[in-house]
Parts: sequence; structure tokens; C-alpha cells
Amino acid sequence: MGMSMDPWTAGFKSKREVFEWVGTSGFFDPRRFRSTGEGFRKVKSERKMYHEFVEWAMEKVLAATERGEELPGQGSKVVMKDEALEYFGKKNAFEALVRERTRRLGLKEVFCGHKVRDWADLGNHWKGVKLIMDGVRERYGGDEGVWKIYDKEGEEGVKKVVMQVKEELSVEINGKHLEQ
Repeated sequence: MGMSMDPWTAGFKSKREVFEWVGTSGFFDPRRFRSTGEGFRKVKSERKMYHEFVEWAMEKVLAATERGEELPGQGSKVVMKDEALEYFGKKNAFEALVRERTRRLGLKEVFCGHKVRDWADLGNHWKGVKLIMDGVRERYGGDEGVWKIYDKEGEEGVKKVVMQVKEELSVEINGKHLEQ
């Protein structure tokens, strides 16, 4: 975390020395600590050292603001995150998670109930929407298969397979035939 272990090993004479030592970490951002305001979680007074630490951090922010100085932690959070991921050997795993999440969100935008309903002209026949979506997943290898279709043919390709499955099902939902 970018902190020297020498002060830790030597010991601290005061709480303030502990706070100053913590403040040497490249990950420390005193703006993240406050005892009032939006998003504030109560700093319980029985947690005396933490309570004092939050007050110390707030003083650092106020003093730096008054002097027009840059605060610790105002460096690029992306750089700090990348350094941490690299240090702990998790960069590839994190990037894989980001790719998967991005892909999943992209798929949800294209292959979602509202779009399937509109494409299939089902109005509020949500049971029919579910049947079609389940059918698409079954026939094309789950969400992975739908993603491959989207990746190759875009939204029109997904719409095409939705319409094919709609025709294959040929079922009635609430008296409305699903075929066009």
C-alpha cells in the first residue's frame, strides 16, 4: 500500500502519528472520510480512534482547500486501481470480469423482454415473451449463443431468431396466436 513499515515496527507515540502514517499510503484519500453530509454513515462515538481519525482526515481536507493545495489521493484513481490489480496479480481476472459484465449488459439491452415483446407484437402477453426468450436460449445455446448471434449479425440477427422461434412455437397466449 506504499507505506513504510519502519514506523510500524518502531511503534507510535500518539494516535496522530498513526494517522499521519496511514496518510502516507497512495490509496489514502481524506475526502472519503466525513462525519456529516450526503451519504454519511454515522461515526459512532464509542469507536473513539476511528472517530478521531475521521476528524483528522476532515481537517486535512479543510487545510489543503484553504491553502489551495492538492490533497493526497487526488491522483488518478484508475492508475491506483491498476497498480493494486497488478501488485496483487489480479489484473487479468479483473479485466475478464469487466469484459463479461460489459457483454452481459450489452446483451440485456438487445435481448430483453420489452424488445422481444415489441418484435413479436405481443402487447402485454408476457408469458408469450418468456416462452419465446426461453425457446431462443434453448435453440441457440443460452445467452452465450444469443451473444454470438448478436456479435455476428447485430440486433437484426437477434430479432430474426426471435421471430423464427415465435413461428416455431405457434402457441396461443390469452387467445392471441403468436404467429404473424
